[in-house]
Amino acid sequence: MIKGCYNIKKYTEEFILKVSWWIKLLIAPVVALVIVSNYLEIECSKLATSISTDLLQIKSKIIQFGIYLFALETMKYLTNIFITFFVSSSIKRAYFVFMKEYLSIKYEDFTKLSSGDIQYDIQRRSIAISDFLTVLTISFISNAIFFIVVCQKLIVSLSLEAALKSIILVTIFLIVVVYSQRMKSTLRVKVNQGFIRNSRKVCDVLLNYERIVAYDNIDIECKKYEDVSKSQEYHAKLFWSSYEFIFFINRILFALLAAFIIYEFKKMNLTTNDLTIFEIIGIINALDPKINALSYSIDQLCLHFTNFNQSTIEGYESDDEKSKLKIYGFDHSLGMKNLSLKLNNQEILKRVNLEIIKGQKVAIVGPSGAGKSTILKLVMGFYDNYTGDCKIDSHQYSYINKRRLRDVISYIPQNLYLKGTDLYSNLTMGDTTKTPEKIIEICKTFNYHDTFKEIGYMKNVGVQGKNLSGGQKQKVNFMRALIKNGIIFIFDEPTSNMDKLSEQNVFNHLFSKMFNNKTLIMTVTNLSLLERFDKILFLENGELKGKGKLGELLANNNGFADFYEEGIKNFKN
Repeated sequence: MIKGCYNIKKYTEEFILKVSWWIKLLIAPVVALVIVSNYLEIECSKLATSISTDLLQIKSKIIQFGIYLFALETMKYLTNIFITFFVSSSIKRAYFVFMKEYLSIKYEDFTKLSSGDIQYDIQRRSIAISDFLTVLTISFISNAIFFIVVCQKLIVSLSLEAALKSIILVTIFLIVVVYSQRMKSTLRVKVNQGFIRNSRKVCDVLLNYERIVAYDNIDIECKKYEDVSKSQEYHAKLFWSSYEFIFFINRILFALLAAFIIYEFKKMNLTTNDLTIFEIIGIINALDPKINALSYSIDQLCLHFTNFNQSTIEGYESDDEKSKLKIYGFDHSLGMKNLSLKLNNQEILKRVNLEIIKGQKVAIVGPSGAGKSTILKLVMGFYDNYTGDCKIDSHQYSYINKRRLRDVISYIPQNLYLKGTDLYSNLTMGDTTKTPEKIIEICKTFNYHDTFKEIGYMKNVGVQGKNLSGGQKQKVNFMRALIKNGIIFIFDEPTSNMDKLSEQNVFNHLFSKMFNNKTLIMTVTNLSLLERFDKILFLENGELKGKGKLGELLANNNGFADFYEEGIKNFKN
């Protein structure tokens, strides 16, 4: 309950208090319009009834009815225009807020989720915000005000005893509505969890399309999907069955309330406070569809609130860096002392000790699964759950603001994914301040301008860069890092998809004079290039088995010598 209240406060601030100033300025006048329009609607209902019963003043009442109706529809139109702008602004902000929520969680938590889970969650929650605000503004507020106005108008016309009884009936009606919505919200959470499992299974099937077709597993995978969807189907049936039952109970309660009010007015000799029994019936008839709409809107509000409030990252810690020490580089060295790291209860690194001096060019090598990429991610500040020390100068990594540190790091990850935009946007992802002329000048310096010109700087590279070859994507990643021009370069197998000539071109630049003051840490697969590096780190099974220059390791470390000999042999073949 406390968490729910906190979330209501949080989302009110995000989607109502942070809208444009002119929208906030118009909220009070629009609410006033809704209140006035509801009074007009009641008056229109009374006039419509009196026109059929008072033939003597029919002409004046028809004119009055027409004026009221025109004013009513004008107010509704103006209100709906405002709501359209308000909701459109909010859904745009919703995508921004929810995407930022996911990007702000800790790296180790983020990697537990699939992109399908995240995409489904962001889309579901953002659409739910839009639907919630639409129902709240267009239906709920208007119908709730109408309900309150009608109840006030009817109750003040009754005797004190009858008024108290009516208030009790209305209270029971509202309690039943609220309690039933809580029950349905619980079921809705189960339905959403089922949708997430279904979405996850669909993504898994699509990503393994070639294997499924090649091994003729289509029927098997479809059967597995059917089994996964059974839980969601079961809870969906419960949810919609409860919806129909609760709607039935609400209708019975309203019928009892209406019958009681009409009965009390009839006991009072047909007239009280200028309201005739016919006008009372007319008002109740007008209230009937409003009650249905109010009940439905409450149901929808609870449904949409559950949809945008429920998140797959509930309980995950935010990667909050604001309060931590801000550093923008380092003076002497970064290093690890007796560092160990566990991920998913598996020890990935074991008692690692190393030091990288500012300006050094360091290669990390070792067999697959040795922990090479993990070392790079630790330097990037992606993991805080290590034991031992991980420091930059004298500052422990867990206490520094990694976002500010990453501002001075040029990073190339192992995967080659690109954003599904144009080539130029992918190149300038790390630094958007440089002019197009400067970007082209840098590309020319590193001999990539002709390649990118042939592709087209403004050409869309496709989802995850699918319109480019592996080598082209690697060149884009490399140039992105060079354009950012950090003081630390961290590369994870940056040339694995390049031909030998392109790879040689990359290394010639990395070891040229312009990179003398840059610190380079990279994983290397082409072992014939190791002689260029100031230091080599040799990892095996999560342990640092050797460190030093190539000649030192070959002479003093048999494990590295065997690994190097095998690697050179494979490279030549």
